[in-house]
Amino acid sequence: MTSQNIGDDGDVQMTTKKALELRPETKQFLDICNQYMKCRELMDAKYQQVDECQRIANLEGIASNQIRDDSAGDNNNNQYKSEFQQQALDGTPAKSLADLYEAAEQVVPAFEAILTRIIKQVESSSKLQNEEILEGQQGSSENIKVTIAPLKGRNRAQEKAEDDYIDRIPGSEATWLYDIVRASIEINSAEQLISCIEEIQKDTSITIVKAKNRFQNPTLTGYRDINICIQVDSGKGFYHICEVQIHHRAIKTLSKELKSHTYYEYFRRYFAGATDALGGRLNDLKLISEGAALDESFLTKMLEETSEEDRLLRLADLFDKQLCEHDWALRVLGRLLDIRIQQYGSDHYIIADSYNRLGDVLQKKGNLDEAMEAYEKALSVFTGILKEGHSDFSGIIAEVNSVLRPLAKLQEALQARCTSLKSHRDTFTEGTSSIKMRFKSRSRMSQTEDTMMKTMDQFQRKFSSTFQPSSADPLDGVLNHITDVDILKNPSTVDDAMESCQSSLAAFRKADEQGLSSADASENVSMAIDTLGELENVLDTVHRTLKRTTRMLVEMQTKLAIIYNNQATVLQLQGDLDGAMDKFQTSLTIKKKTLGEDNAQVAERYVYLGNILELLGRPKVALGRYERALHIFKETLGEEHSFFADTLVRLANVLNGQGQRNEAEEHYFKAIGIYRRTLGEEHLSIANAYMKVGDMHRVQRKHDGALEMYQLALGIQRIALGEEDVTVGETYELISILLRKQGKDNEADEAYGKSLDIKKKNLGQENMTLIEDELKRAKGLAGEGKPDEAMASYQKALDASQKAFGSADASIASIYNEMALLLSQQGTLGRAMMLHYKALGLLKKIHGEEHESIAETYMMMGATLLKQNRLEKALKIYGDAVDIYEKKYGNEHSKVTATYQQIADTLESNGNHVEATEYRTKASANSGLT
Repeated sequence: MTSQNIGDDGDVQMTTKKALELRPETKQFLDICNQYMKCRELMDAKYQQVDECQRIANLEGIASNQIRDDSAGDNNNNQYKSEFQQQALDGTPAKSLADLYEAAEQVVPAFEAILTRIIKQVESSSKLQNEEILEGQQGSSENIKVTIAPLKGRNRAQEKAEDDYIDRIPGSEATWLYDIVRASIEINSAEQLISCIEEIQKDTSITIVKAKNRFQNPTLTGYRDINICIQVDSGKGFYHICEVQIHHRAIKTLSKELKSHTYYEYFRRYFAGATDALGGRLNDLKLISEGAALDESFLTKMLEETSEEDRLLRLADLFDKQLCEHDWALRVLGRLLDIRIQQYGSDHYIIADSYNRLGDVLQKKGNLDEAMEAYEKALSVFTGILKEGHSDFSGIIAEVNSVLRPLAKLQEALQARCTSLKSHRDTFTEGTSSIKMRFKSRSRMSQTEDTMMKTMDQFQRKFSSTFQPSSADPLDGVLNHITDVDILKNPSTVDDAMESCQSSLAAFRKADEQGLSSADASENVSMAIDTLGELENVLDTVHRTLKRTTRMLVEMQTKLAIIYNNQATVLQLQGDLDGAMDKFQTSLTIKKKTLGEDNAQVAERYVYLGNILELLGRPKVALGRYERALHIFKETLGEEHSFFADTLVRLANVLNGQGQRNEAEEHYFKAIGIYRRTLGEEHLSIANAYMKVGDMHRVQRKHDGALEMYQLALGIQRIALGEEDVTVGETYELISILLRKQGKDNEADEAYGKSLDIKKKNLGQENMTLIEDELKRAKGLAGEGKPDEAMASYQKALDASQKAFGSADASIASIYNEMALLLSQQGTLGRAMMLHYKALGLLKKIHGEEHESIAETYMMMGATLLKQNRLEKALKIYGDAVDIYEKKYGNEHSKVTATYQQIADTLESNGNHVEATEYRTKASANSGLT
């Protein structure tokens, strides 16, 4: 086993076992790893088969990139050629996403015509006949298939532009999106594919802007194709760059057969951003997949030899998220933290990221105090960064001010031009040959001046020359200032200002072209044109800088929100629900300030709050949070999204608990419909929703309906989880209970037998003995006054039970209650209540709302609530226990009497003598005492 502590210097100190004992999750990962390696081998072999001489990989001039402007040297690495910007309908660079899409819609016919011509030429050169190339959106032939895809989604396009092209010069970023209009060509042979490329290369109406030959550098799964961006003449006065993907049919068919996309999704995080490092990452996976390499010497050697942050991060993710080997992940993250502190110092935001990652892994190991310590260190680093005077924060302020200050000077220059133009308005038409021309000139001058003044007014209202953040909350100062210039709430502000600027330019240039006889007036117009031209460039810089700095600040806020979220999760696990509520609320406040109210991440925070409120016994308030989350998800993601469906299920859970079962069932089935359409017919989310409806029917004693739901859920569980999964066993057990209630004993015995077989296969006699021994040991240690050792034994018994029975077994609820009683005796009351709530939730799921074990849990919870001085809540809980006992045994049972007596003692100790006497009388009557 491994133990660890985070020292004051940030070091993670630990002792590690010598060899890695493979867990089931690790074995599963290694199986997937080996399948992935096999997929790579088969994909490589297929390429060798279809192109033995690797002619496609060695095509000349295809892996080109024409768009970078290197004329200014290495210091100008963000400069790109303006001739390869996407154009608006008038042939000028597109100024917005709207301009780009307007042009994209118009160019599709020309794009289709070019593809048709190229394919016909390919067929002709290879002496193939084809009757139909393109028909509507999709065309096919015996050997060649061309598909014109729908235009790329606008939201995704906006994200890509801002993420990838915000710093490109010249702007705007939308002008560098080349995949709005796209198509794929599926070809049957290497000869045809090479011919297709050659036809594109020699077509004089096409310019290849950039290309990627993935036959030379395949994807992480070994998939190969060619991606080309071509500039197309629309025939309508503008050019548009479109994307073409060229596939080899045999490779694409094999990829589908091997389901290579599943490996891509599984390993995508590990390989993200891999280019030159792809080979190294593959070697790491090969080492791990061999299994024998997973020992102490492998990890020690790797840590000694590696100082590459990227590799350490990915290996930590592998060990943590996919192998579930958290001790190894901690060692890797400890090494990463040391490297980062040496490189960046201890007060850099990237150090906060390291502490946050350590906290996540420690939390998964159950080391909650140490996890909270790591999160506090992460928070402390961020707090230091955001103090006034810190270099990182000062840099953000300086960058924003550097682009805002020139606006003030340009405003002064524009004001001077306008004042001068006013004084020359009356002389503006000297020398003109007619009154009509004078009126036209005066009118044109007035319109030009009006446009100029509108531009001025917009700047004065929208921008200030500098800003200083509040010393009390510097991050708020920056965010609020940028919000004032409407970048967060209205990103089009700068675009609007630029449009006004360009309108002014056009008006002045028109006036200048038509001639002005007044030398002074003409000079002022020329100067105004120069000033406006300079302003246009400055505005472009403002646009980019504000978006970039805003993105930096939003990223900082996002990291802060994540840390608060993580702290809330730890506090929730420790039973401090009020503390968790505060942290989640802080996270929500940050997200709302940064992203606005109507954002999916804000909705997620409302869901977290709803969950805590449920645990605190405030279902009505929780319902409000879920409804708010549901509304935001609907507005931002639409109803056909799994997040919307997940929230519907949570909403239904609360409604069910409040007795609004018809409405709850409606929500459950609406969610099931969404899951089917978005996740497929065999997704576990559908099975879970069926189980919820089944539980609801079982509590209502609607056994037929409950049985139907459980059987539907079982069908999905068997496919998704396998026949021997513990969850499948639990569902068989519930089905057996319902069949017995219906008098179908033989079928009930068969279902119960399957449940028992699954439990035995997952548990084994050795583990059964282990659970029993650890429980006995825990009780003995508790009696000896050794609570920490007792809790450790309870945890071992709990881990073994969960592994054997799954997370929803009555024996697990019993262990939770015993652990809670021990914590309550120690005075750790919040965590004790949390464990009682866990037990209660399991028992209600298994037995419904009125089982005796639930009443017993209520009695234990009542005792803990009294220690917390929560009298009203304790009395309510005791009353709930009485209701269950009375329904089961009648009013005169000893358990009813004992509960009455407990209520009387509670009231008496709190000075409520009259009510206490009333309950003692009831207890005495039941027991036959006078």
